[in-house]
Amino acid sequence: LIDPSTDQTWSVLEVSSFQLESTAQFHPSIAVILNITPDHLDLTEGIGLYLEKVWAEYLTLAITASFLPLEIFELSRRITVVRVALLAVNALVFFYLLKLVADRGRRAQIPQEIPPVE
Repeated sequence: LIDPSTDQTWSVLEVSSFQLESTAQFHPSIAVILNITPDHLDLTEGIGLYLEKVWAEYLTLAITASFLPLEIFELSRRITVVRVALLAVNALVFFYLLKLVADRGRRAQIPQEIPPVE
């Protein structure tokens, strides 16, 4: 597909996360993320949460928070019951996730008791 690269050549490829998922021999020297679309974030977030990764909780928190300004903007254009309800639910979910992440951080900082050596 591609001629072997040397120190004197460059190859520019557009590769999706779905292609990278099943590739074992692709090891670029330089990589750039050009766009992050909701479907990529959903896949990454879902896999991270399934694997119980801490970074996935932070990503979920960030994604949830990213909707708040849009909902506030929409609410400023026209107030409806549905828009107010969506903003309230999203804000509650955000603060719930924030509490979970903060509690996990506090638990990680508390030293575990070491049982006495007999």
